[in-house]
Amino acid sequence: MKENCKYLVVIITLISFLSYGQKSKKADKNYESYAFMAAIENYKSLDEKGFSNFEIYQKLGDANYINANYIEASKWYLKLLELQERSMLPAYIYRYSQCLKSMGNYEESKVWMEEYITKVTPDNSRANKYRNQKNYLEGIEKNSGRYTIENRKENSSGSDFGPSITKEGFYFASARDTGFIRKRIHDWNNGGFLDIYSSENGKATKLSKAVNTKYHESTSIISKDGKSLYFTRNNFVNGKVKRDGKDIMRLKIYKASWVKGTWREVRELPFSSDLYSVAHPALSADEKKLYFVSDMPSSIGASDIYYVAINENGSFGEPVNLGVNVNTEGKESFPFISKDGILFFASDGHQGLGGLDVYAVEEKDIFSGKVLNLGKPVNGPQDDFSYVVDSEINEGYFASNRKGGKGSDDIYSFVEVKPLLFKCVNTISGVARDVETFEVLANVAITLSSTVSNEIKFTQTDDFGRYTFNLDCSEGSYQITASKELFNALVEDLEFDKSKSVQQALLLEKQDLTEVLGLNPIYFDYNKSSIRKDAALELQKIITYMQSKPNVKVEVRSHTDSRGKDAYNLKLSDKRAKATAAYIISKGIDYSRIKGVGYGETEITNGCINGVDCSGGEHQSNRKSEFIVRED
Repeated sequence: MKENCKYLVVIITLISFLSYGQKSKKADKNYESYAFMAAIENYKSLDEKGFSNFEIYQKLGDANYINANYIEASKWYLKLLELQERSMLPAYIYRYSQCLKSMGNYEESKVWMEEYITKVTPDNSRANKYRNQKNYLEGIEKNSGRYTIENRKENSSGSDFGPSITKEGFYFASARDTGFIRKRIHDWNNGGFLDIYSSENGKATKLSKAVNTKYHESTSIISKDGKSLYFTRNNFVNGKVKRDGKDIMRLKIYKASWVKGTWREVRELPFSSDLYSVAHPALSADEKKLYFVSDMPSSIGASDIYYVAINENGSFGEPVNLGVNVNTEGKESFPFISKDGILFFASDGHQGLGGLDVYAVEEKDIFSGKVLNLGKPVNGPQDDFSYVVDSEINEGYFASNRKGGKGSDDIYSFVEVKPLLFKCVNTISGVARDVETFEVLANVAITLSSTVSNEIKFTQTDDFGRYTFNLDCSEGSYQITASKELFNALVEDLEFDKSKSVQQALLLEKQDLTEVLGLNPIYFDYNKSSIRKDAALELQKIITYMQSKPNVKVEVRSHTDSRGKDAYNLKLSDKRAKATAAYIISKGIDYSRIKGVGYGETEITNGCINGVDCSGGEHQSNRKSEFIVRED
């Protein structure tokens, strides 16, 4: 009886192992063919039946990580790390740290990153970036708050991403269900296959069948002349599927031409391959380079950014890897070059907020320049990617799988409200105002000249009178000049402390037509306010000026010296100012455009006030008429 029981146990154990072997083989096949969702179910079933081991935890973690299911991935990575000697698993320590970031747990993520850098070689780029930027969250915070963002109404319940700006709107990739025929499901994430759509005024329209097939089409870019479309597609041409040695259908870049109002003549680019993926095309600002993403054998990490030269005859050069300044042991993807020469890309290998973040580096300094995280709200704990911008208007789009969206990935539009700064920059800024009324002045032309480098910068105030100059922190002494029609030019000297920004108010004084028109003094007979003949000749210059500028208003200001009684002087000056205005009105100038005001001795300019002994010439300088211009 005991022997029968023993054989029964052996048979049951053998059946269990046979069952495990069959299920494990099925799970591995799904995993290796990128059918990750099926593989997850297979491996979870094995775990629930007690067949837990290193490989199951590893692949459950990776399958979820690849699909941005970071909470679920973290659970399996932690089990993996508890099961295996950590010194053998630096890659999974890193991924677990990234999962914690994506869950917003930055402090615990930091603990695991500290452990990660002790497990890898000194040349590990991710470890070195962390060592050099341990306070990276502070840097990201300083660069945050530069955008306002909005979820696009084109988004669907599926995945929507990969926007590219067009003259009419933008193109984008979508896995939406069209509603006519149920869309085929892709094994990678149980989502639909991607197609390229155009968006005009919020309406999404699928591109023609020349571009879209029954397999994946995604990220695209259109040339400036609108005649060429570069886009990503599975390895599927003329109805034929091509796969690599692992039975995987890779990604390739294709080019279509705009012919008779539609995209036609689709052809594969020569640097694509059946053995590895080439995807996510982007054109340089001068369209002499095509940037793309690949996992070709020369790659540093899971996917790298490359470029090829576009020759004058339309042929392409050899792929050039962007090197370790941009590429890491992780994943770099979704490049885009703005009109002002900035490379934007997504990465999970640079220091970020979790998952994929968007980064930027100046194209001219790709191999050595500073790489900046765009900060919040573009970046967050989840995946943020496929950033594009029209740098002439500071508006654009990006994609994210953040909470609150309509689908798994959504497209967001943004307005950039503050510039991205790649070097230490301080500002000289302020507001221009009327010195008398304190009203803000728009469209004031402002020139800033360096007394050190002789560099000259120009700007003008906005509708609120504001102006700003961004300056390198090493610069020092400046002269600022402000000018506006009907105002006297203002010149100010500035000593610029390189450690601080400067606020400089600009107070402009309205022009006196006495100086602008070169008027001779307006004289009155003693103790009288009637207009003399010699004064009439000068006033005609004012009349002619006002006739040529119908929007100009003038205030006549009459002043006296301090001799005589204050009240008498005020009354006399007011009579003379009003007489001057009345004379100008009598010559055809509308009364609403001119008025006279007497100031008496209230605005003495040289200290010759009551009780001060002054010469006749000094008193004479205070007896004057001003013709101050105003503009509606």
